[in-house]
Amino acid sequence: MNNNSSTLLLQLKSATATSFSLPLPSSSHILPLPPLLFLALLPCVFIAPVLPRLIRHIFFSPLSLLPGPFLAKHGPLFPVLLLRLRLAQSIAALHRQYGAGSAVVIAPNIVSLSAPEDIRRIYGSHAFRKDARLGKVTFGGVGNVFSELNPVAHTRLLKLTSPSFRPLALLSTQPSLHRPLASLCLRLEKDTLLHGSANIHQLYRLLSFDMLSSALFGHDLGCLEQGGHPVVEDLDAFMLQTALRTVLPAWVCAVLCWLPGVGWTMRADERLAEYGLAALEAHRVLYPAPSSSETGDMLTPLRRSLDSSGQALSDRAIAGNLATYILAGADTTPSALTFITWELARRPDIYAKLREVLERTVREGGMTEGEEWTYERLKECTYLAAVVKEGLRCYPPTVMPMTRVVPPEGFRLSAQPGEKSGQVALEPGTLVCASAWTGHYDPLVFDQPGRFDPGRWLVRDRPADGLGEEEWKESEKKRLERMEECWMPFGVGVRKCQGRLLAEIELYLTIATVVSRFSLSLHPSTTEESMRPVELVTLGPKGGRCEIVFERRGMDLGLQR
Repeated sequence: MNNNSSTLLLQLKSATATSFSLPLPSSSHILPLPPLLFLALLPCVFIAPVLPRLIRHIFFSPLSLLPGPFLAKHGPLFPVLLLRLRLAQSIAALHRQYGAGSAVVIAPNIVSLSAPEDIRRIYGSHAFRKDARLGKVTFGGVGNVFSELNPVAHTRLLKLTSPSFRPLALLSTQPSLHRPLASLCLRLEKDTLLHGSANIHQLYRLLSFDMLSSALFGHDLGCLEQGGHPVVEDLDAFMLQTALRTVLPAWVCAVLCWLPGVGWTMRADERLAEYGLAALEAHRVLYPAPSSSETGDMLTPLRRSLDSSGQALSDRAIAGNLATYILAGADTTPSALTFITWELARRPDIYAKLREVLERTVREGGMTEGEEWTYERLKECTYLAAVVKEGLRCYPPTVMPMTRVVPPEGFRLSAQPGEKSGQVALEPGTLVCASAWTGHYDPLVFDQPGRFDPGRWLVRDRPADGLGEEEWKESEKKRLERMEECWMPFGVGVRKCQGRLLAEIELYLTIATVVSRFSLSLHPSTTEESMRPVELVTLGPKGGRCEIVFERRGMDLGLQR
């Protein structure tokens, strides 16, 4: 091959390589698609994996047959309402919108129920188990009567702890409750004198800790006298700890325990468990072989209780349940007391009638000078009972819907007039719940549900031109029964609140003591807007405080010291 041929061949190879080689990417070639198109397609990367599930949920799931806002069924409405602190109130509004007895989807896998028969079914047996997240409410890693998910274990715990909640045991704690009430009266009078009013939202909470510790151990923590106690701080930290434990993986919570600051919060359950153990040991030293008649507290029956095999609760189980009782009552009872006292202060007619009833009880009961109120005497005051009942209806302390898991056999909703819910069978694993707020504000059951009206719980006088006497009595009986059916501030079914009687004792004694010793009026800072209910762990006023003016009333009810 001559030189000319070689040169021609080299030129051909060079041209071929140049023609078919790919250019190196430059900055102008990194994004081959137009920027707007790229941004439009980017969400598809995240939607594609969940798209089949979303399509099934929208078109083929049983939940697609039920009413509910689109953002509730397929979006983040549930946590948004939770953060707005109006979840239960918003759910009640949905049930009013969709009709009586409706079942409403409030989250992608959660259905809220309002039909009484459905509510009885999901809470009336252990077939519908508690949501597993509720099982994380433990102290020192030991389960308790609230957190135990296993039906057999829960039944055993319920039997072992029930002696502490029998009427005789709870009524025997009353003498120890009078000291915290005396401290409360001093604080109400002192704070009004020094500051012009008393913040009952704070003082009732301190009272609750003192009354709970008095009932449990026979002595109070001195919260009202000292303005607080480490247990109060630990319980507040435990609330945050529990919230984190229910949403974060276990390994993340374990790491948080070792971080400065947040680690103290993440060990709150351990401190509360240790406090329970210390209280148990102190009780043993004071009462080596206690009897209920000797101690007058709730810890004695707990120590003496045995199951069917003769086995007692372990020390750590006792400590965990003691902490549970404080957790259950520390914020619920003061919530009810705050709103009831506010209603009495702004409704002079109700206050005057209640005070008149209490005065008549003193006269007819022959109470002597210095004699304290007792629950046995107060429960005969039907108007006081109506005030408490109406307060718990208008302002149920625990408003967070308690979810239950649909069992493997599924759950067919009851058929309601004009509704298709009776055709819907919920799949296993679906979460179902009911909120007290929904039933308490049902306008078909409670006339003017937003109005605080204790008289609704009493038998009304028959109108002169209305039904006959027997028909009227039957009508009133059915009206009251229907209201009772929808009234559930203490829950319903097999896992309803153990401490209902204890809460009622605290409510009756406190309201009777305050009303019989003081006149009440609103401080200018306490307005309807500041008292608008918001949903924290329990119901509370939007302003975070409730300032009431207390003045000693010169009426001798035999209670003055």
